[in-house]
Amino acid sequence: MSREPVLRLYPRPWRRRYEDELMAVLEARPPGLRDRLNLLGGALDAHLHPWSPPAWPAAAAAIGGIAWTFAGAIALGQPVPPDWPGYLQETLPLFLAAVPLLMLAALGASTRLGSRDPVAARIGRPVVVGASVAWAVLLTVAAANLGGGAILAVAATGVAAGTLLLGIALLAADDRGPGIALLAASLALLVPVAWAPVAYGAAWTAAAVTQLRDPRPSGGPTAATR
Repeated sequence: MSREPVLRLYPRPWRRRYEDELMAVLEARPPGLRDRLNLLGGALDAHLHPWSPPAWPAAAAAIGGIAWTFAGAIALGQPVPPDWPGYLQETLPLFLAAVPLLMLAALGASTRLGSRDPVAARIGRPVVVGASVAWAVLLTVAAANLGGGAILAVAATGVAAGTLLLGIALLAADDRGPGIALLAASLALLVPVAWAPVAYGAAWTAAAVTQLRDPRPSGGPTAATR
C-alpha cells in the first residue's frame, strides 16, 4: 500500500509502472500542498487518458441507459403521456439516479481517445460535468415538489451540448460506434417529443454495446506520465 494517499487515486496500471519511482522522489522531497494538488490533477489526467479504456464506462452507460429507457417508457405508457421532457413524479428518482451514471458514461467514453486530447473533448468534459450536476440538483428539487419546469430543459440542453462535443471528438478519432451513439443521445435530449426519453436511454444502451464490441487499442503513456 502506498505511503502517499494521493497515489492511490491513480489507475492501477499507472501505479504498477510509476509508483515506486515517484515514491522515491517524494521521500527525498516531501510534497507540499501545491505538489499534492498537482498529483491530484495528474490522477484525473491519468484516468481521462488511460493506456487502454477501462470497463466501467460501458457498465455505467448500460445501467444508466436502461434505467432512463424504463422511466421514459413508464411515462410514454400513460393514458395521456406527459408533455416533453416526460417527467412523472414517480419516475423522477429513477431519472435522478441515472444522471450521474450517464455523466460518468460520457466521461468514460472519452477515455477511448487515449492520449489524444482534442479541443472538442477538452470543452465537452467540463460542460457535461457542470450541466449534469445542475440537472441532478434540479431533479432533486422537482422530486421534492419544490419546482423545476423550463430550467430542467436548460440543464438537459447543457448535457446535450457536452455529449455532442464528445461524440464529435470520437468520430474525428474514427471511433464511429460510440461516437454515433453519443450524437444520437445528444439529439434525443433536444427533440421536444414524448418518446425522447426512451430514445435517449436507448442511445446510451447502444453506446455501451458498441464499446463492449469494439475495445480500443492501447494508447500509450498519458501526458501526465511523460
